[in-house]
Amino acid sequence: MDDPKFTLIEHFVELRGRLIYCLISFCITSAISWQFVPQIISFVSRPVGKLVFLHPTEAFITYFKVCMWAGFFLSLPVIIYNVWKYVALGLSDKEKKNIFIFAPASFILFLFGSSFGFFLAIPAAVKFLIDFGASWSTPMITINEYISFVSLLLLGFGATFELPLVLFFLSKLKIVNAELLKRYRRHAVLFIFIAAAIITPTPDIFIQSLMAFPLIILYEASIWLSRFA
Repeated sequence: MDDPKFTLIEHFVELRGRLIYCLISFCITSAISWQFVPQIISFVSRPVGKLVFLHPTEAFITYFKVCMWAGFFLSLPVIIYNVWKYVALGLSDKEKKNIFIFAPASFILFLFGSSFGFFLAIPAAVKFLIDFGASWSTPMITINEYISFVSLLLLGFGATFELPLVLFFLSKLKIVNAELLKRYRRHAVLFIFIAAAIITPTPDIFIQSLMAFPLIILYEASIWLSRFA
């Protein structure tokens, strides 16, 4: 489909095809991840040490959950590529050429965000939260709750680090510009803290700040990038 004008049916057909590609990739990477779930759990649980389970089915269900999350993260290059290919339907031929830049850049930024969350934010947050309660109670962290906590934070940090690319893309389309971003800087900071409170799986202000402050820096970087768009 090289014609930039598509009917609604053609959009749905293209969307279905892209979703099928993503689903196939997800199934393959999840099947591969099944063999490495114990190693993955051992790796991600290093900040807290030994985990426990309280329900007979909790460990079994968590095994599947880790497999699904690992499959999702491993299939992200394919998912991101197909998302951008679908977005390209509404772009001109000149704008479509940028997809080959935006697609890998999206994955790299997501990888940076997830790495920041895993290696810096999550260990700091876990240490703070455990030390806070350890003085008057005994921490017993269940495997299901911890995996959900880590997975959602990794997804949240990865998604939020896409902000500069999204704003740069919108600047290329002349929807926003540097002056507009500067004018609404205060509103953006407020929105960032609200978004951080919604995205983080815990109401703890410490974790929310760990997500909000990098986002503010990324927003400032977006203003600078938008000048080149």
